[in-house]
Amino acid sequence: LSPSYLALLSKEDLSGLRCITTGGELPNVSKALEIVELGIEYYNDYGPTECSVCVSSYRVTETDSDRTILPIGQPISNTQIYVLDDCLNPLPIGVTGKLYVSGAGVGRG
Repeated sequence: LSPSYLALLSKEDLSGLRCITTGGELPNVSKALEIVELGIEYYNDYGPTECSVCVSSYRVTETDSDRTILPIGQPISNTQIYVLDDCLNPLPIGVTGKLYVSGAGVGRG
């Protein structure tokens, strides 16, 4: 579900759930941590429109309490993610570039 919709749900609405996955927009870190504190697994998933499903996933834990933005995580199976410069050269960790995705879930063209 989207983080915006999740923000509308109360603790009572979430009772009985074991896992929540959000995607489509930037998640609210404090809401994610609130859910983890309830004992519910929380995953932040990322996937651009060109892909049929999410391409990366990140499991939120209590150790994320110092973050202001949650990571998009690691690529899922059969998917590769690259950060490239304008000439399509790979960039080192921590350098800003464009995100490129390849793998089974990417649409043709």
